[in-house]
Order: sequence, then structure tokens, then C-alpha cells
Amino acid sequence: MKFKPDNWGLEAVAPAPGDTIHGLVFSEPFVSLSFSLKVRPGRKTAMSRRGPPPNMDPSRYMEVPAGDPFQPPSQGATLRSQSSHFGLGPPPLLEMVETLVHDTRELKEETRDLKQRVGSLEATTANPTSRPRRGVAAQRGRVPKPKTRSQRNRSTATAADNSDDSSIDPSLRDGPPSEFPTDTDTEVTDLEAGGGEENTGELPPSEKTVLQAHVTKAFRRICNVKGNEWPDPSFIRTNPITQETYPTPFFPFDASDARNARICRIVAEQVINELAKPERWPKGLKHHPDAELIEQMPKRSFVVLKRGWAKTQNQEAVLTAEVNDRSHRQRQRRVRKSENVLKLADEYAAEHNIDIVFLQNLLDAEFFSDEASGPEDETNETAAAWKVRMAALLQMPLDPSALEKIHFLEVLAPAWRTDLYSDVIHKFQQLWYDSLSERQKAAIKYHRVHTNRTSPRIPAYAPYNFGISEEWLKQNRLDRGKRNLLKTWGKYPEPEDSGFAHWVMSQEGQRN
Repeated sequence: MKFKPDNWGLEAVAPAPGDTIHGLVFSEPFVSLSFSLKVRPGRKTAMSRRGPPPNMDPSRYMEVPAGDPFQPPSQGATLRSQSSHFGLGPPPLLEMVETLVHDTRELKEETRDLKQRVGSLEATTANPTSRPRRGVAAQRGRVPKPKTRSQRNRSTATAADNSDDSSIDPSLRDGPPSEFPTDTDTEVTDLEAGGGEENTGELPPSEKTVLQAHVTKAFRRICNVKGNEWPDPSFIRTNPITQETYPTPFFPFDASDARNARICRIVAEQVINELAKPERWPKGLKHHPDAELIEQMPKRSFVVLKRGWAKTQNQEAVLTAEVNDRSHRQRQRRVRKSENVLKLADEYAAEHNIDIVFLQNLLDAEFFSDEASGPEDETNETAAAWKVRMAALLQMPLDPSALEKIHFLEVLAPAWRTDLYSDVIHKFQQLWYDSLSERQKAAIKYHRVHTNRTSPRIPAYAPYNFGISEEWLKQNRLDRGKRNLLKTWGKYPEPEDSGFAHWVMSQEGQRN
């Protein structure tokens, strides 16, 4: 028996017992399989039968008259049919070979998919976060996952909690802690800086932030819009010089909308062309970005710009956006301050025999004070009057022209925190401040002012018992809106082997 691959013809000759059948099958272009089959005595091959083998659907088998040339059906029709039981005879050779080809093809596809998944997993785990989140919930798992703000019937922002820093240590009231600096003295408050998105591609996070800001500026430039007041898309705007039409995003829709996707493509193409020359790179970009990364960034810019547009749609949205932005800035300051004092934690814990995990939990960002860069919303005090009041508390000149270049932050002490806990936090703030060089101290942007103003913010997880005001806890547990949030409060005494009690006694001895 012999297969002719040029025209798929099959020349069928009745084999004799002991004969070996050789064949070559082309299942698809450039793919061929060869085979051989030896005929046993006393049996007939499936190809020499008249009619279908036992248990086989006659419609799925073609009768081959002995001595007549075999004319196959349309290419692939029989090969795609499923195999069935054939009793004593062997299965049709074409079906057997096709099954092998099909299984091989599926195996290759599964192998390719597996390699892609492994590559994706390796890329994800290649750049881990700088360090795990510290604190009670992260390191000891002793507090259940907190409920959302809406579940607590609180109207705080979804983006983050309030600000950082803590109330001043009574023993340091007249000292420099009112000017504690943080890295957020130079923080970027404009959402166009990238919004803290996680790093993708090969760029470091800092360079990705620079690139994202550059893409967002290009987005604005192409659309010819500087602020948050975006024109109606139905209004046609043209460049008076080039007569080109300025594109306008359709913010009620997402970035995948065809009209918005077109603008994103235009922005990506222009940025790619700009960055082709290193002399046109934005300041802070040191590596050539991947084109695929740039193509994704206009979508992020669209989301950021849409937030600004949403603020202008109604007064309620404006107020909500202000609360979100304020709480985000406050939380960033609080996190930065916690990170600063934690730089001293390892050495200090070893020197004073304090458990390092316990100390890290004490200095978690959730337990620091909030800060305000202006007057309370509930008061009629203007920003200028608030600034004069802050300067007066620090006994600074009240000349309006001099105050224009001075920035203040009013420290809001947590209402729930005990004086002992505040003393501990202020102690480490003072240690960190003293560790700065004179040049670093001179670079401080904000003057922090400690007043009697308090923060109503409740941390996302419970602190140690010694840090909670019993009177405050008893009173706030009567509030139904706070009851679930305070369910675990008062259940975590400091560990006996933490060394904290001995340290507190030693600090009291130094004061006396």
C-alpha cells in the first residue's frame, strides 16, 4: 500500500500475511508523518474490508473495492472524525495518524502557554516591594482585616487616611520638634506625577513617574487644555496656525472607547518620536523607555485627567475630591514620618533590649498624628488668618510679605492616644531630628505647629492597650457607627518580654 502525497491518492493492493505496509501522510503543509504496519496471518486489514468494521457508523467509513484506486473524501473530512471501536481489525491509518498529529499540536500549544505563564510569573516576582508593610496587622496577624470606611458609616476618603506626625512631647514643647521635616516637604501633590502606580517594564519607579508626568503633559498639549476645565467634545477647536483640529477626550466613557483610544494612540506616537532623541528626554529620565510601556501610559494619563474633569461637574464631586486629595496627602506625610523614625529602630532596639517587632509596631504610620495645611472646614477662619495665627504661636514675624514664603502644618493630636504613647513617638521623632545634618535641617520646608486641635481619625487596626485612652474608648464604643471599628481595641497588652516596661521606667528616671 502506498500513499501519494502529491494528490492525496491512495493505491490500494490487497496485502498478504506477513507483508509490511509503509506509508507517508501529509496532514498539513510542511508536516509529514511516516509509518509502517505489518499484516498478521489470519486477519484482514481495515482497508481490505468491504463495508465498515464492526461497531462503526457506516456513514463514517468509505467502502474500498478491491483493486480500485482509493479516492479520499474532501481533505480533512475523514481525518477530523473521532475514532471508534473496531473489533478485531486495526483502526483506519489516516485517523490514527491524524489523532497523533492533533495531540502533538495540542501539546505544543499547552507548552507554549505554560512558558508564557512562567515568564509572566518571573517578571512579576522580579521586582518585589521595598519592604512589607509594618504594623500590627502585617507582622503579627492579630487584628482582622478592617472594614471599609463606608461600612463604618464614616465619610472619610477612600484614597487613604489622614496625615502624619504626632502631638508634641510635653518635655519638648519649646524645642525644635515643631519643625520636624519629612521627605514630603518636597512631595508632589499634582496627580499628574503618576499617582504612585506600580512599576512596569524595565524602568525604575522614579523614572517611570517622570515619564508618566511627561506623557500627561503631552496629552494636555495635544488637546490644548491646561487646567481641569475641559471643553465639550462636540465643540470643534482648531489650531489657528496649522488649522489642525484639537482632539477632545470623551470623559464620560473610559479609555477603551474608540474615540479616547484614538487620542491615546496619538499621544503615544508623539511621545515615542520625541524620546527617540536623548537630548529631548525629560529631566530625571536616564534610560530609554520601552515603546510598549509608553503605549500604555496615555491610558493612565486619561484616568488622571478624568479625575480632574470630574471635580468640575458638580459641587458634591468637588467637595469629595478635596477630601480625597487632603486625606491622601495627610497619609503620605504620616507614612513618611514613620519610615524616618524606623530607620533608627534596629539600632535603638538592640541598644536598649527592646523587641524589634514590638518597636516597629509602636511606630506604625497608623498611630501617628495628622497634620492640616489650613483651617478647619467647620470654621470661618480664612487661610490667611490661619497662617498668621500659626506664625504667632511660633513667635515669628507677622509681616504678610514675609509669610508668603513660609509654609505651616498644624499638628492634630489623635484623640484616642494616651500621653505615654505620644511621649514614645515624640522621643523617636526627636532622635531622628537630632540625627540630621545642619544642611538637612535648613532644607525643611514646613514649620509644624502643635495646638490643641485633635484628629477624629481612628486607626485601621488596634494599638497596644497602654496607648489607648480608656475614657475615650468607653465613650466612643457607645457610638453605633464606631462600635465595629473598636471591636478589637483593648485586647492587646504589650508582651511581657518586649522590654518596654523597663524602658519606660528608665526614661522616667532620666526625666527625674
